[in-house]
Order: sequence, then C-alpha cells, then structure tokens
Amino acid sequence: MPSETSAVGPLVVPVAATPVGTNFADPFVDTLLDFSAFYLKNALDTRLASIRPPGTVSDAVPVTNRFTFDPLEPRGINKHMPLPALFVFWTGESRRVEFTQLYTYRVRDIDLLYVYEELPSLSSLEERRGWSNAVDAALHKMGERQRHDVYSPPDGSPGMTLYQALAPLGVVKWEYMGGKPGRFGIDEGPLAERRAARTSGRDWPAVKGRFEVWERVQQRTLDDPLDVMTDMQLTINGGSESDQTVLVMERIMPAPDGTEEL
Repeated sequence: MPSETSAVGPLVVPVAATPVGTNFADPFVDTLLDFSAFYLKNALDTRLASIRPPGTVSDAVPVTNRFTFDPLEPRGINKHMPLPALFVFWTGESRRVEFTQLYTYRVRDIDLLYVYEELPSLSSLEERRGWSNAVDAALHKMGERQRHDVYSPPDGSPGMTLYQALAPLGVVKWEYMGGKPGRFGIDEGPLAERRAARTSGRDWPAVKGRFEVWERVQQRTLDDPLDVMTDMQLTINGGSESDQTVLVMERIMPAPDGTEEL
C-alpha cells in the first residue's frame, strides 16, 4: 500500500522518527517562541540595564527560561518559576476554514505569556509601570514586520520572514491579535481554588498576548506514480438558444508535475 506523506502548515504528517528524548516539535510554536524572545530582548535589554538595583534583570528572556507549554496545565510536582520567563503555546480549539475550492486551512490561536520579576516596592512599581506597554508594543511591531534585519529564523537566513522560513509561500499566515497586562500565579486557571490552601498566593507581573495562525492543509498526494492525474483533453463548445454548438477550443491539459505549488 502506498504511503501518503503531506504537510499541514510546516508540519509533515506522518511525523518522522527522531532520537529518543527529542521534544515533539510544533514547528510554528517553536519558531514563534524563538522570534518573540528575540523581539522582547531587542526591545527591553538596553532599558533593563538601568533598572534599580543594577543587574536585577539584565536579560529580558534567558534561553533557559523559554517554554512551549501552558504553565497552567495540571502537573504532578511543584516547580519554582524561573524569571523572567516566556511561554508560547497552542490554546483553544482549532478551526477549519475552506479558503478556496482547492485549499483548506487549519486556524489556531497561539498564546504568549511573559512573566517578569516581582515589583517589591512602591518605587519599583512606579519605575517599571511602562514595562507592560513596551512588551505589547514590541509584539505588535513583531506582528507587523514579521521579520528583523539581523534575525535568522531556524533553517532561514537573516531578514527572512517566519512564513518563508517555515514553508512555501501561501502555506502559513499569522498575526498578533493583541495583549493584556496583569498578574500571573502558577496555580491559577481551572484549579485556582487550591491556591488558598496550598500556596502563599504569590504572583508576578505578566503580559498575555494572542496570535492567530493559518496553516494550509496540503492536498492529497500519493507516492504511487500510477495513482495520479494524467493528461486530459479539454473541449469548449459555445452555443445560444438552440441545441447546435460551435467548437470554440480543444486542447490537451498536461498532468500536474508539482510546479503548480511554486
């Protein structure tokens, strides 16, 4: 039986084997996490260097504090929150959009949660009050530009847009929908009632944003060369109110060879 390998957005299904212990990749989420971290560092690092006390936070998004899971998912252990921390993860239900007669897209909402160090005093609250505004502004700029001159997407070159690095043109589309400032505690969410009994209720400054990504579902293709469309004859006749028609055009339509996707 011939096997069918095709892509949904940048993800090829069936998923190929990887070495034991390798993360199960979500190509768009993984790339968006890296790109968001770059834009946040680009926007914040210089200013954070002058936050009191000096050296409190010099790296807006440390490499070790970047995650592609929802921190509110149920977990079996309590874990210290590394700060600052950036989370990018799929949320909600995917949706099917029949974009054209040929192409269908899977549409997903991707959440971003950026958690910052505590603000321990009134003076710190005043000094950092514009932090969330700068974060959201950087994300809006990132969504508008979708590239940066000195940023290289994974498997891409400097200045390349994310959608170009991830897949052929027209396969992936994304945009930043907006953000919201607030506080974040690791035991929030559906099980928040346990906070009062099990935690001190400590939380941290945070900005939560949302992206929308469109990923095209590739049309069915088979490896069997006999199970493909062959050359076809096309005949177009024209007529008026009678049953008589006049031949307008007769042509041979060549079979698809893959260049239609370019």
